[in-house]
Amino acid sequence: MKGEGNEQDYGMRIYDSRLGRFLSVDPLTKSYPWYTPYQFAGNTPLQAVDLDGGEPKSVVKQTVTYSVANITLDPEIDEPNKMPQTASVLVKKIDYSFTAAAHLLSLVSGVNEADISAIKIVNSVGTLFPLYEVLPGGGAATIKQDGQNTIRMASNYFSTPSIGGKYDYSNNVNAWLGLASHEVGHLRDIKELDEGPIGYMATFAKGYIAAGSHDGYWREQRAEEGATELDNFKGFINKRYGMGKLRELFENPNNTDAIIIRRVDQWWKQYQKSEDVRKTNEINHLKKIDQWWNILGDRQKKQKKTQEKTGG
Repeated sequence: MKGEGNEQDYGMRIYDSRLGRFLSVDPLTKSYPWYTPYQFAGNTPLQAVDLDGGEPKSVVKQTVTYSVANITLDPEIDEPNKMPQTASVLVKKIDYSFTAAAHLLSLVSGVNEADISAIKIVNSVGTLFPLYEVLPGGGAATIKQDGQNTIRMASNYFSTPSIGGKYDYSNNVNAWLGLASHEVGHLRDIKELDEGPIGYMATFAKGYIAAGSHDGYWREQRAEEGATELDNFKGFINKRYGMGKLRELFENPNNTDAIIIRRVDQWWKQYQKSEDVRKTNEINHLKKIDQWWNILGDRQKKQKKTQEKTGG
């Protein structure tokens, strides 16, 4: 018999708070054979928490870490003289990194593959950054956090949002590749600006204001070239090899990273020979000239500010 508060939606599974169990099998059962497939929070619901019920597929791989956090339990209202108690809570954290998708993202963005592979991808659920959460297309922000390049993805890329499953991209290969092909382009900005997170975000905020919009800022436009190239590449594959072949390549569970990379390279070589690419390259060459002028302008402004501060 169900009632208000008896069921909790964790995205990929429903949790029954009376039983202390999920009502469906854990999607990660194969990775943790020592647990019952219906377990919650490592089978220790009194001392552990479960952050979500699912994970993205194909494009990323996960790293699970556990840490102990101490929390203070305040006394009940009717027991004002009772001392607060401290309890230890086991917290599960899941970080992600790119699989063979790093190779594809490098091809379309021109960013070094090793740099893309080293990116840490995190679920921004429960935070205020990025500010755009459950929206069409989702959202992400790429920054250098604690010394590591990090892409903070909106929560609807990891599990079904609470709004009736609207804008759920957790298992959508095309959505993941599309957003990631833009975000990895910001690795160039991190290197060029060489600022801390606050200064980096402030530079972008000023750029948005000066350009009149987010999409109008030249650094966002440069990053978007990777997403545009991915769309062109997918269009070529769809016409030459059949609709959805790139997505199927990643979704096929029998395909190893090596197989995916080899097939992507075969398609990429054919794509580079096509007439459409020649025209695109000519346009991109003109764009890069404009971008270098913008980079030079930013450097000169930075040098001027430094000189003003030092009195040089």
